[in-house]
Amino acid sequence: MMKAIRTILLTLLGASLLMVAGCVQEPELPEPEGPEGFVRLGWEAFQQQDFEGALEYFEQALDADLTYAEAYLGAGMSCLYLRDYWGKANEYFYMAIQEEAGEPVAILYEEESQTQDTMWTAFECVDPDMDQDSLEKWLGMTASQGKVWVSAQILFYLSGGGYDTDLQYRFRPVGENCVSSLEIMNLESGDQEYIDSVSGGYVYVNVPLTVLEDYYPDEDYYSWIMVDQQVQYDYGTFSPASSTGQISLDALAGWALLQDLRGENGAPVTSALGVQSIAQMDTSYSFGAGQQYEGYVDMDLTSVAGSVASFLFEQENYLYSWYMCKLAGHGLGLNPDSPAFLLELLSLIETMIDE
Repeated sequence: MMKAIRTILLTLLGASLLMVAGCVQEPELPEPEGPEGFVRLGWEAFQQQDFEGALEYFEQALDADLTYAEAYLGAGMSCLYLRDYWGKANEYFYMAIQEEAGEPVAILYEEESQTQDTMWTAFECVDPDMDQDSLEKWLGMTASQGKVWVSAQILFYLSGGGYDTDLQYRFRPVGENCVSSLEIMNLESGDQEYIDSVSGGYVYVNVPLTVLEDYYPDEDYYSWIMVDQQVQYDYGTFSPASSTGQISLDALAGWALLQDLRGENGAPVTSALGVQSIAQMDTSYSFGAGQQYEGYVDMDLTSVAGSVASFLFEQENYLYSWYMCKLAGHGLGLNPDSPAFLLELLSLIETMIDE
Protein backbone atom coordinates (compact mmCIF):
# COMPACT_ATOMS: atom_id res chain seq x y z
CA MET A 1 0.00 0.00 0.00
CA MET A 2 2.84 2.42 0.84
CA LYS A 3 4.51 1.71 -2.51
CA ALA A 4 1.20 2.63 -4.14
CA ILE A 5 1.10 5.89 -2.22
CA ARG A 6 4.67 6.70 -3.28
CA THR A 7 3.71 5.93 -6.91
CA ILE A 8 0.72 8.28 -6.61
CA LEU A 9 3.01 10.95 -5.20
CA LEU A 10 5.45 10.74 -8.10
CA THR A 11 2.58 10.66 -10.61
CA LEU A 12 1.05 13.78 -9.09
CA LEU A 13 4.34 15.62 -9.22
CA GLY A 14 4.70 14.74 -12.88
CA ALA A 15 1.11 15.63 -13.67
CA SER A 16 1.42 19.05 -12.07
CA LEU A 17 4.41 19.79 -14.26
CA LEU A 18 2.70 18.51 -17.42
CA MET A 19 -0.22 20.87 -16.90
CA VAL A 20 2.14 23.82 -16.56
CA ALA A 21 4.39 22.77 -19.44
CA GLY A 22 1.45 22.18 -21.77
CA CYS A 23 0.30 25.79 -21.70
CA VAL A 24 3.64 27.60 -21.89
CA GLN A 25 5.26 28.56 -25.19
CA GLU A 26 8.96 28.06 -25.77
CA PRO A 27 10.60 31.25 -24.45
CA GLU A 28 13.29 33.17 -26.24
CA LEU A 29 16.29 32.68 -24.01
CA PRO A 30 18.59 35.65 -23.48
CA GLU A 31 22.25 35.19 -22.91
CA PRO A 32 22.50 34.77 -19.14
CA GLU A 33 24.54 37.27 -17.19
CA GLY A 34 25.86 35.91 -13.90
CA PRO A 35 24.19 33.42 -11.54
CA GLU A 36 20.76 35.08 -11.83
CA GLY A 37 20.67 34.27 -15.52
CA PHE A 38 21.59 30.64 -14.96
CA VAL A 39 18.91 30.32 -12.28
CA ARG A 40 16.32 31.80 -14.65
CA LEU A 41 17.31 29.32 -17.34
CA GLY A 42 17.26 26.54 -14.78
CA TRP A 43 13.65 27.21 -13.82
CA GLU A 44 12.63 27.47 -17.48
CA ALA A 45 14.21 24.07 -18.15
CA PHE A 46 12.54 22.69 -15.01
CA GLN A 47 9.18 23.98 -16.21
CA GLN A 48 9.71 22.10 -19.48
CA GLN A 49 10.58 18.91 -17.50
CA ASP A 50 14.17 18.96 -18.70
CA PHE A 51 15.44 18.13 -15.22
CA GLU A 52 18.98 17.22 -16.24
CA GLY A 53 19.29 20.49 -18.15
CA ALA A 54 17.79 22.39 -15.21
CA LEU A 55 20.25 20.81 -12.81
CA GLU A 56 23.14 21.80 -15.08
CA TYR A 57 21.98 25.44 -15.14
CA PHE A 58 21.52 25.59 -11.38
CA GLU A 59 24.96 24.07 -10.82
CA GLN A 60 26.44 26.66 -13.19
CA ALA A 61 24.83 29.34 -11.03
CA LEU A 62 26.47 27.79 -7.97
CA ASP A 63 29.83 27.73 -9.76
CA ALA A 64 29.43 31.49 -10.08
CA ASP A 65 28.08 32.07 -6.55
CA LEU A 66 28.28 29.38 -3.86
CA THR A 67 25.98 31.36 -1.56
CA TYR A 68 23.02 31.55 -3.97
CA ALA A 69 20.16 29.96 -1.99
CA GLU A 70 17.69 29.79 -4.89
CA ALA A 71 20.24 27.91 -7.02
CA TYR A 72 20.55 25.28 -4.28
CA LEU A 73 16.77 25.00 -4.12
CA GLY A 74 16.43 24.60 -7.89
CA ALA A 75 19.19 21.99 -7.96
CA GLY A 76 17.47 20.06 -5.17
CA MET A 77 14.07 20.18 -6.84
CA SER A 78 15.59 19.02 -10.15
CA CYS A 79 17.25 16.11 -8.36
CA LEU A 80 13.88 14.95 -7.01
CA TYR A 81 13.02 13.84 -10.54
CA LEU A 82 16.42 12.21 -11.13
CA ARG A 83 16.60 9.11 -8.94
CA ASP A 84 20.37 8.76 -9.29
CA TYR A 85 20.79 12.26 -7.81
CA TRP A 86 18.70 11.86 -4.65
CA GLY A 87 21.84 11.86 -2.50
CA LYS A 88 22.85 15.24 -3.92
CA ALA A 89 19.32 16.57 -3.40
CA ASN A 90 19.72 16.06 0.34
CA GLU A 91 22.76 18.36 0.37
CA TYR A 92 21.20 20.95 -1.93
CA PHE A 93 18.07 21.38 0.18
CA TYR A 94 20.12 21.68 3.35
CA MET A 95 22.34 24.35 1.80
CA ALA A 96 19.36 26.33 0.45
CA ILE A 97 17.98 26.65 3.97
CA GLN A 98 21.28 27.66 5.52
CA GLU A 99 22.31 30.09 2.77
CA GLU A 100 19.05 32.02 2.73
CA ALA A 101 19.40 32.53 6.48
CA GLY A 102 23.12 33.27 6.31
CA GLU A 103 23.67 30.92 9.26
CA PRO A 104 22.88 27.33 10.32
CA VAL A 105 19.19 27.24 11.22
CA ALA A 106 18.33 23.57 10.67
CA ILE A 107 20.51 21.15 12.63
CA LEU A 108 20.26 17.37 13.02
CA TYR A 109 21.61 15.69 16.16
CA GLU A 110 22.33 11.97 16.38
CA GLU A 111 22.64 9.70 19.43
CA GLU A 112 22.35 12.40 22.06
CA SER A 113 21.55 11.07 25.52
CA GLN A 114 20.49 12.28 28.94
CA THR A 115 20.40 10.47 32.28
CA GLN A 116 17.35 10.57 34.50
CA ASP A 117 17.94 12.35 37.81
CA THR A 118 16.55 11.47 41.24
CA MET A 119 13.63 13.92 41.09
CA TRP A 120 12.76 13.20 37.46
CA THR A 121 13.48 16.67 36.08
CA ALA A 122 15.46 15.50 33.03
CA PHE A 123 12.56 13.29 31.92
CA GLU A 124 9.54 14.84 33.59
CA CYS A 125 6.45 12.76 34.29
CA VAL A 126 3.40 14.61 32.94
CA ASP A 127 0.99 11.70 33.09
CA PRO A 128 -2.49 12.98 34.06
CA ASP A 129 -3.16 9.85 36.14
CA MET A 130 -0.11 10.31 38.36
CA ASP A 131 -0.50 12.35 41.54
CA GLN A 132 2.49 14.67 41.40
CA ASP A 133 2.68 15.29 45.15
CA SER A 134 2.86 11.57 45.87
CA LEU A 135 5.43 11.04 43.12
CA GLU A 136 7.63 13.85 44.45
CA LYS A 137 7.45 12.35 47.98
CA TRP A 138 8.48 8.88 46.77
CA LEU A 139 11.28 10.19 44.59
CA GLY A 140 12.58 12.19 47.54
CA MET A 141 12.92 8.91 49.46
CA THR A 142 15.10 7.23 46.83
CA ALA A 143 18.28 7.56 48.86
CA SER A 144 16.76 6.04 52.00
CA GLN A 145 14.40 3.43 50.53
CA GLY A 146 16.03 2.58 47.20
CA LYS A 147 14.83 2.84 43.63
CA VAL A 148 13.19 -0.60 43.65
CA TRP A 149 10.96 0.53 46.51
CA VAL A 150 10.11 3.73 44.63
CA SER A 151 9.14 1.76 41.54
CA ALA A 152 6.85 -0.46 43.62
CA GLN A 153 5.05 2.58 45.08
CA ILE A 154 4.40 3.95 41.60
CA LEU A 155 3.03 0.64 40.33
CA PHE A 156 0.87 0.16 43.43
CA TYR A 157 -0.61 3.63 42.95
CA LEU A 158 -1.39 3.09 39.26
CA SER A 159 -2.74 -0.44 39.47
CA GLY A 160 -4.56 0.19 42.75
CA GLY A 161 -6.31 3.19 41.27
CA GLY A 162 -7.33 1.32 38.14
CA TYR A 163 -5.10 3.47 35.95
CA ASP A 164 -3.13 2.48 32.86
CA THR A 165 0.39 1.46 33.87
CA ASP A 166 1.98 3.51 31.07
CA LEU A 167 3.54 6.82 32.04
CA GLN A 168 3.78 9.89 29.83
CA TYR A 169 7.00 11.91 29.95
CA ARG A 170 8.35 15.03 28.36
CA PHE A 171 11.93 16.21 27.99
CA ARG A 172 13.98 18.95 26.35
CA PRO A 173 16.92 17.93 24.18
CA VAL A 174 20.13 19.86 24.73
CA GLY A 175 19.87 21.74 21.41
CA GLU A 176 17.42 24.63 21.46
CA ASN A 177 14.19 24.80 19.42
CA CYS A 178 13.69 21.07 18.89
CA VAL A 179 11.03 20.45 16.25
CA SER A 180 11.39 16.73 15.47
CA SER A 181 12.28 13.54 17.30
CA LEU A 182 10.87 10.11 16.54
CA GLU A 183 12.04 7.55 19.10
CA ILE A 184 13.97 7.00 22.31
CA MET A 185 16.09 4.10 23.54
CA ASN A 186 16.42 3.26 27.23
CA LEU A 187 19.97 1.94 27.40
CA GLU A 188 19.41 0.04 30.66
CA SER A 189 16.14 -1.73 29.92
CA GLY A 190 16.73 -1.90 26.16
CA ASP A 191 13.24 -0.57 25.48
CA GLN A 192 12.67 1.52 22.37
CA GLU A 193 9.62 3.78 22.23
CA TYR A 194 8.16 5.97 19.51
CA ILE A 195 7.68 9.66 20.25
CA ASP A 196 4.08 10.95 20.37
CA SER A 197 4.72 14.58 19.44
CA VAL A 198 7.04 17.58 19.73
CA SER A 199 5.68 20.92 20.90
CA GLY A 200 7.20 24.05 22.38
CA GLY A 201 10.67 22.52 22.32
CA TYR A 202 9.50 19.55 24.43
CA VAL A 203 9.43 15.95 23.25
CA TYR A 204 6.46 13.92 24.52
CA VAL A 205 6.61 10.14 24.81
CA ASN A 206 4.41 7.46 26.33
CA VAL A 207 6.47 4.79 28.13
CA PRO A 208 4.93 1.41 29.02
CA LEU A 209 5.84 -0.50 32.16
CA THR A 210 8.78 -2.89 31.87
CA VAL A 211 9.43 -5.47 34.59
CA LEU A 212 13.11 -6.21 35.14
CA GLU A 213 12.84 -9.54 36.90
CA ASP A 214 15.21 -10.37 39.76
CA TYR A 215 16.90 -6.99 39.37
CA TYR A 216 17.98 -7.49 42.96
CA PRO A 217 17.87 -10.96 44.56
CA ASP A 218 14.21 -11.94 44.77
CA GLU A 219 13.06 -8.41 43.80
CA ASP A 220 11.60 -7.20 40.54
CA TYR A 221 12.25 -3.66 39.35
CA TYR A 222 9.33 -1.85 37.74
CA SER A 223 10.82 0.43 35.13
CA TRP A 224 9.66 3.39 33.02
CA ILE A 225 12.36 6.08 32.81
CA MET A 226 13.90 5.71 36.24
CA VAL A 227 16.74 7.34 38.16
CA ASP A 228 20.22 6.77 36.65
CA GLN A 229 18.78 5.32 33.42
CA GLN A 230 20.39 6.75 30.29
CA VAL A 231 18.06 7.51 27.38
CA GLN A 232 19.30 8.05 23.83
CA TYR A 233 17.53 9.82 20.96
CA ASP A 234 17.97 11.65 17.65
CA TYR A 235 16.32 14.99 16.95
CA GLY A 236 16.26 18.05 14.73
CA THR A 237 16.14 21.75 15.58
CA PHE A 238 14.97 24.70 13.54
CA SER A 239 15.66 28.33 14.51
CA PRO A 240 14.55 30.59 11.64
CA ALA A 241 16.55 33.76 11.06
CA SER A 242 15.03 37.10 10.09
CA SER A 243 15.98 36.39 6.46
CA THR A 244 14.40 32.92 6.41
CA GLY A 245 11.61 33.02 3.84
CA GLN A 246 9.96 31.30 0.88
CA ILE A 247 13.11 29.63 -0.45
CA SER A 248 13.70 27.96 2.90
CA LEU A 249 10.06 26.86 3.11
CA ASP A 250 10.30 25.33 -0.36
CA ALA A 251 13.60 23.65 0.51
CA LEU A 252 12.09 22.23 3.71
CA ALA A 253 9.17 20.85 1.68
CA GLY A 254 11.48 19.31 -0.91
CA TRP A 255 13.77 17.94 1.81
CA ALA A 256 10.79 16.29 3.55
CA LEU A 257 9.38 14.90 0.30
CA LEU A 258 12.78 13.46 -0.62
CA GLN A 259 12.83 11.23 2.46
CA ASP A 260 9.57 9.55 1.46
CA LEU A 261 10.80 9.03 -2.09
CA ARG A 262 14.00 7.40 -0.78
CA GLY A 263 11.99 4.89 1.26
CA GLU A 264 14.14 2.82 3.62
CA ASN A 265 17.11 5.06 2.81
CA GLY A 266 15.23 8.18 3.88
CA ALA A 267 15.77 9.98 7.20
CA PRO A 268 12.58 10.11 9.30
CA VAL A 269 13.81 12.87 11.62
CA THR A 270 14.59 15.04 8.57
CA SER A 271 11.15 14.46 7.06
CA ALA A 272 9.42 15.43 10.30
CA LEU A 273 11.70 18.46 10.67
CA GLY A 274 10.52 19.70 7.28
CA VAL A 275 6.81 19.48 8.04
CA GLN A 276 7.06 20.84 11.57
CA SER A 277 9.23 23.78 10.52
CA ILE A 278 6.84 24.73 7.72
CA ALA A 279 3.85 24.47 10.07
CA GLN A 280 5.71 26.64 12.58
CA MET A 281 6.34 29.38 9.99
CA ASP A 282 3.35 29.33 7.62
CA THR A 283 0.30 27.06 7.87
CA SER A 284 -0.94 28.44 4.52
CA TYR A 285 2.29 27.40 2.78
CA SER A 286 2.25 26.94 -1.00
CA PHE A 287 5.31 26.09 -3.09
CA GLY A 288 6.94 29.07 -4.81
CA ALA A 289 4.53 31.72 -3.51
CA GLY A 290 5.69 35.12 -4.78
CA GLN A 291 8.75 33.68 -6.55
CA GLN A 292 9.66 33.40 -10.24
CA TYR A 293 8.97 29.65 -10.07
CA GLU A 294 5.52 30.01 -8.49
CA GLY A 295 3.12 27.37 -9.82
CA TYR A 296 5.83 25.09 -11.17
CA VAL A 297 5.05 22.39 -8.59
CA ASP A 298 1.63 21.84 -7.01
CA MET A 299 2.65 21.38 -3.39
CA ASP A 300 1.34 22.74 -0.08
CA LEU A 301 1.47 21.86 3.61
CA THR A 302 -1.26 19.23 3.25
CA SER A 303 0.49 17.29 0.49
CA VAL A 304 3.91 17.49 2.18
CA ALA A 305 2.48 16.40 5.54
CA GLY A 306 0.64 13.55 3.81
CA SER A 307 3.86 12.40 2.16
CA VAL A 308 5.74 12.39 5.46
CA ALA A 309 2.82 10.73 7.23
CA SER A 310 2.91 7.91 4.67
CA PHE A 311 6.66 7.52 5.23
CA LEU A 312 6.20 7.24 9.00
CA PHE A 313 3.18 4.96 8.63
CA GLU A 314 5.31 2.58 6.60
CA GLN A 315 7.76 2.49 9.51
CA GLU A 316 4.87 1.68 11.88
CA ASN A 317 5.25 4.97 13.72
CA TYR A 318 1.51 5.49 13.66
CA LEU A 319 1.06 8.16 16.33
CA TYR A 320 3.68 10.46 14.84
CA SER A 321 2.24 9.80 11.39
CA TRP A 322 -1.09 11.00 12.75
CA TYR A 323 0.65 13.99 14.34
CA MET A 324 1.94 15.03 10.90
CA CYS A 325 -1.63 15.00 9.59
CA LYS A 326 -2.86 17.09 12.53
CA LEU A 327 -0.15 19.71 11.94
CA ALA A 328 -1.77 20.31 8.55
CA GLY A 329 -5.23 20.48 10.13
CA HIS A 330 -6.40 16.99 9.17
CA GLY A 331 -7.50 13.97 11.19
CA LEU A 332 -8.23 15.90 14.36
CA GLY A 333 -11.21 13.66 15.11
CA LEU A 334 -9.44 10.31 14.79
CA ASN A 335 -9.36 8.09 17.87
CA PRO A 336 -6.10 6.12 18.29
CA ASP A 337 -7.89 3.65 20.58
CA SER A 338 -10.44 2.76 17.91
CA PRO A 339 -10.04 -0.64 16.17
CA ALA A 340 -10.46 1.22 12.87
CA PHE A 341 -7.76 3.80 13.63
CA LEU A 342 -5.07 2.46 11.28
CA LEU A 343 -7.45 2.07 8.33
CA GLU A 344 -8.88 5.52 8.91
CA LEU A 345 -5.38 7.01 9.19
CA LEU A 346 -4.24 5.33 5.98
CA SER A 347 -7.32 6.57 4.13
CA LEU A 348 -6.68 10.09 5.44
CA ILE A 349 -3.05 10.00 4.25
CA GLU A 350 -4.11 8.92 0.77
CA THR A 351 -6.64 11.75 0.64
CA MET A 352 -4.05 14.32 1.72
CA ILE A 353 -1.59 13.21 -0.96
CA ASP A 354 -4.31 13.24 -3.63
CA GLU A 355 -5.54 16.76 -2.80
